[in-house]
Amino acid sequence: MLGISLLNEISPDLSLEKPSEILNMLRYKVKNSLRSNQYKAEQYNGLDMAICRIDTDTNVLTFSGAYNSVYIMNSEKLIELKGDRQPIGSFVKEKPFKDQHVQLQSGDKIYFSSDGYADQFGGGKHLKRYQSRNLKKLLGDIVDKPLSDQKDILLKKHIEWKGDQDQVDDILVLGLELPVSQAIQHQ
Repeated sequence: MLGISLLNEISPDLSLEKPSEILNMLRYKVKNSLRSNQYKAEQYNGLDMAICRIDTDTNVLTFSGAYNSVYIMNSEKLIELKGDRQPIGSFVKEKPFKDQHVQLQSGDKIYFSSDGYADQFGGGKHLKRYQSRNLKKLLGDIVDKPLSDQKDILLKKHIEWKGDQDQVDDILVLGLELPVSQAIQHQ
């Protein structure tokens, strides 16, 4: 709740154009809020987040992440842009968040995911986590299907995997497809 509230407070600030600037400002505000109210900073684990900005003139995606990655699937391969290995909040080896850039092409699909899907326990009698490598493989297997079908497949696979186990975390998988009409064709 704190993260959403502070992100909404930051959103109108048009001077923050880069995703890394947004994450750095959010970290500053989270740390200040935890120092000045009833939250106990030592009990706070921090936020994981991924933010992208797509320049619609050039189709360049700019990404910054706090632990979370973004996956870009094109017709040839999966590109994973990994987030910085630090949360939004206090961290021992704190560094400014960095931006990464990638040129998008016609029909590329972009996926965001919280860690809940990959961290879900299941798999039958030998319980284990689903893991991000399995999520990436699943996304690669279903990338050619319409996004609505992908949603159904992801949900079905999750339910099958967890079986009788309780859901261990929040789960979000968000998929976007770059329309052909907006894509820039490079020679």
